[in-house]
Amino acid sequence: MSSAAHEQLGLRRDGPARDRQIAALLSALAEAPDSAAALSFLLAQLADLAGARRAYALVPDDEGELRPAAYTGFTRDEPGPSAA
Repeated sequence: MSSAAHEQLGLRRDGPARDRQIAALLSALAEAPDSAAALSFLLAQLADLAGARRAYALVPDDEGELRPAAYTGFTRDEPGPSAA
């Protein structure tokens, strides 16, 4: 998309620094040992980006029910997320 098209649509063009951040994120996800580790890493990054103190991700189990798969920001004495 051209620069003029970006301006017309009100979109901003991200600079090279942003491109490097995205490349680093994708690289870290690709190098994760398993999907649970990748999800935990991604969730922590998203929580940080959003300024969230805590976050959790839900994924469907074999029966189609949503279950917590990763969480960040919960202390040991605090109850973690659960499917209600």
